[in-house]
Amino acid sequence: SDVAEDEREGRPACRLETLSLSLNPLAVDGMDALAKALRNNRCLRVLRLEYITSYQRDPANLLGAILAADTRIEHLALNYNYYSACNSPVERIMSQLATNQSLRVLDMRRCCVGGGRRARAI
Repeated sequence: SDVAEDEREGRPACRLETLSLSLNPLAVDGMDALAKALRNNRCLRVLRLEYITSYQRDPANLLGAILAADTRIEHLALNYNYYSACNSPVERIMSQLATNQSLRVLDMRRCCVGGGRRARAI
């Protein structure tokens, strides 16, 4: 099991399965720290990031970490967020989703992806 493997390798045993950071502003440092932590995650199954104020210059980096094929997140809630980034973020999100093996539920209700006049509601 993952817990036994963590203990053998000297890492703290992971037991947190649900994390909600909804309604919290996350600055660039917070988003970067969250993305880094998610890359090494072994047990988180539900992540709720609704109504967050993202100051991330490139939110696709965080989404890439969340949607990475090696995470085990099954339910991701990103409702009511605005992601402003260039370089076709919708297409980047779609390609990240195509490689994800664990995600079963993706909530992006009333999200606006893009920037300025290019913003698209999903």
